[in-house]
Amino acid sequence: MFRLGLSLFTILLLAGCAGKPQVTDSDKQNWLEMANNIKLIKTWSIEGKVGARNGDDATSFNIVWSQQGDEFSIRLFGPMGQGAISIYGDTDYAIMKQGETSQQAGNLHELMSQNSNLNLPLDHLTFWIRGIPSPETRAGIKVDHEGLLSEIKQDNWKVEYSEYYYDETPMPRKLNVSKADMSAKIIIKEWSIE
Repeated sequence: MFRLGLSLFTILLLAGCAGKPQVTDSDKQNWLEMANNIKLIKTWSIEGKVGARNGDDATSFNIVWSQQGDEFSIRLFGPMGQGAISIYGDTDYAIMKQGETSQQAGNLHELMSQNSNLNLPLDHLTFWIRGIPSPETRAGIKVDHEGLLSEIKQDNWKVEYSEYYYDETPMPRKLNVSKADMSAKIIIKEWSIE
């Protein structure tokens, strides 16, 4: 009986391993080539939804983000356009407008830190949202058997990619960003790349 149980366990273990394709050097090379192409994309925009959490505080909002080189324009809003916030700037400044009020900071990360307890690394997110690590600091990555990025670990943050749009250049559709008790789930409904 023990041998039969051991044999069944071994068969199940091998069957489980056989079901998950192994990542090859070719898969990693495919990702490197794709990442180099993505780095060349300087003009892009997304429309999507973000659900963010910091401990017990949680929020969700729609996002429209346009990037042209270093210049960005981000619009955050709730259902039916409620509570719309516009943020724009470049690497030297960031301005946030909500209704008649506006506020300026030296960069996007500083501006968001002053106005939210959801302190996401937005300077890195510009890269992560495109499925590549930020070049600013060292990063660990995992690639799947299709040559797509499945995970980034950078500056104590973990980024997990669960879905992609399959086009000429596959771009992320769903990603989760987390660090300790902070997290954000991002669903990109539409990509526009020039």
